[in-house]
Amino acid sequence: MNVPLDSGISNNSDIDECWKAWKDLFITAIDKFVPKKTVVDTNTPPWIDRDVKHMIKKKYTALRQYRQKRTEGRKRKLCQLTQETKDLIKQKRHQYIEKVQDSLAKSPKLFWSYHKHILRNRNSPPANTYNNSTATTPHKKAELFNAFFASVFLPKSSSQDANLNMTPKTDEIISDIQISQNEVEQYLNHLDTTKAYGPDGIPPRLLKEFSREISTSLCSLFNMSLTTGRLPMEWKHANVIPIHKKDCVEPVTNYRPISLLPIISKVLERCVFNNIYPFVRVLINNVQHGFLRNRSCITQLVGILHDIGKNLDRNKQIDVLYLDFSKAFDSVDHDILLHKLQMHGINGTLLRWFENYLNDRWQRVVIDGAASAWSPVTSGVPQGSILGPLLFVIFINDLPDNVSPRTNSALYADDSKLYREIKSVEDCQFLQDDLAKLEKWSTDSKMRFNTEKCKVLTISRKQHPTRFPYRIYGNELSPCQVEKDLGMLVTSNLKWGPHILNMVAKANKMLGILKRSCFDINHTQPLIKENRRSSKKSNTVDTKEETRRTKLQTALNAT
Repeated sequence: MNVPLDSGISNNSDIDECWKAWKDLFITAIDKFVPKKTVVDTNTPPWIDRDVKHMIKKKYTALRQYRQKRTEGRKRKLCQLTQETKDLIKQKRHQYIEKVQDSLAKSPKLFWSYHKHILRNRNSPPANTYNNSTATTPHKKAELFNAFFASVFLPKSSSQDANLNMTPKTDEIISDIQISQNEVEQYLNHLDTTKAYGPDGIPPRLLKEFSREISTSLCSLFNMSLTTGRLPMEWKHANVIPIHKKDCVEPVTNYRPISLLPIISKVLERCVFNNIYPFVRVLINNVQHGFLRNRSCITQLVGILHDIGKNLDRNKQIDVLYLDFSKAFDSVDHDILLHKLQMHGINGTLLRWFENYLNDRWQRVVIDGAASAWSPVTSGVPQGSILGPLLFVIFINDLPDNVSPRTNSALYADDSKLYREIKSVEDCQFLQDDLAKLEKWSTDSKMRFNTEKCKVLTISRKQHPTRFPYRIYGNELSPCQVEKDLGMLVTSNLKWGPHILNMVAKANKMLGILKRSCFDINHTQPLIKENRRSSKKSNTVDTKEETRRTKLQTALNAT
């Protein structure tokens, strides 16, 4: 086979046909020249290797022979093979645990994958429920999850709904980009081979191994997509895996979706991202700390808590309004997002490419090998994508513009908060006015706040701080004494006792799990050794207790 992969691209102008021709040639070459191996079932313990499977097969062969004719000789052989199988499994397990122990310093991933295998519940619940419906088979479960995940999307809006009163963020524009072959090869070489592949069935390992050979043809395909403003339809399909996040495992509402997209489409997204990021980055509001380089939860928390702490040291009161959007990433209106992209200087062919990128997307849920029917994705940014987070940051970028100068705002993706120094009820009213402006913004942008999760935290050391009933959509925000802010527990007096206790409790829980599950090959001592100071303290306590008992016994004897 000696057919160039770009032969189907240069002779065709339809992006879907070009992609199909490239994929067919690539898959044909893979089937012909790449050897295959059987992948071990993920539910099988990692120490069950080929030798163990061979011994298990011999044992079951002996079992069948014994059932056919129950003789003493066959019974002894079956007992012998059963015992040898148990001994071999025990030996292999000990070898694997020893390997895990030795790899803790150099390869922590192997260590934690072992514990993930031990601790996770590998079996899905026998039934899932949603809207008074119950599903027990994998296919029905997939359909149930698909119905829930699709229910959060907004209906397709008309183009007139996107006419927002926005001023352009810049006079400069970017209308087209060109991708180089070196870019494509570089991103292919940096693919994570452990990532799952999407509906196209092409694993990242093959793309990385053949990066030099396929980068030229993929570069031509990518540039054709950007020039025509269209993506292959298969690149806009996603397999969704439900991941349990909280509470009971039966209701599908307690799961969140993880989208698996075609790897090649994500390589194109990476190329587009790196070409437009420097242009867009200077237009992003400084209060945004999510999905931006050199910005993180820490950069936001350090600045805000330092500002609040200074006011608290001057015996000032600060009211913090924690705001939470309902299904933020799934609720982004496409027409409004395209309008905001245009306000950020993205025009021409590149804007048409983004329009095609957002529209006509489909997803299905895959559970235990069963797949649901395809459902249209009518709103939101593609989760699991490279461009999705950046598009969301652009969508929400104008939210802080609605806040008055003396009210501070902070964003980490969709997690937003307002805070202001409170001297009187008048300051509370100003903060309420800003909240009303954000309420109007949410209505215009078709992205509603979740009133049940919106909270108000009054930070003060005064005995009688000023209280105010802040409202959004007519509902009063719930007051709280402790609120979780980007992983940290912030209290009304800005003391860190609850946060420290929470972190210590989590650490002790994990250490307890490790202590119970990590044993050396002789099962005599834990792999995670206890702290020497703790052992010394325990020995000291035991000695004191023994001395006390001796004295008590002596006194009783004297009596």
